Amino acid sequence: LWYLGQAAQRVGRVEVVHTEHSDHVAHAKHWWPKIKTRLMWRETSRWAGRFCGVSEDIAASVRRWGTVPRGKVCVVLNGIDTEVYADRSGREAVRAELGVGQAEMLIGTVGRLVEVKRQDLLIRAFARVCRQFDKARLVLVGDGEERGRLESLVNELKLRERVLFAGYQAQPQRFYQ
Repeated sequence: LWYLGQAAQRVGRVEVVHTEHSDHVAHAKHWWPKIKTRLMWRETSRWAGRFCGVSEDIAASVRRWGTVPRGKVCVVLNGIDTEVYADRSGREAVRAELGVGQAEMLIGTVGRLVEVKRQDLLIRAFARVCRQFDKARLVLVGDGEERGRLESLVNELKLRERVLFAGYQAQPQRFYQ
């Protein structure tokens, strides 16, 4: 946004909208990343006509620190087409493709395999589920920089036979059911 905002200002009549997808201040573990994020928000807000959070929590955090003028902060929720969930016709085919039986409990997630998504926490929680349910499987749909680390965690927790990495999927909605 830094370069885009400056370019838009030079051109004029161009509305710049910044979208914040995570509360980086709340998630930062040390004081310096927290301050750095707040400074980045303040500088970004100079160029943006609107500063949107994808949830009320994120927008509230931006407002809380006072680094972005309140009048610029708004919420634009991530839109999900719920009709995608209504079609259950491909459910059996996807389970067969993954090698998961109809009687097995299947837990899954669709998303980039990046640190902010915290699939590592899902895998650790799934290890606890496995202690109670011997027919449980986990599928991770997506790819990203954390894949190797997540695969190592799966091996460390001895879950190799129960966790499936489906990789990048051009049509991830097939997995929603």
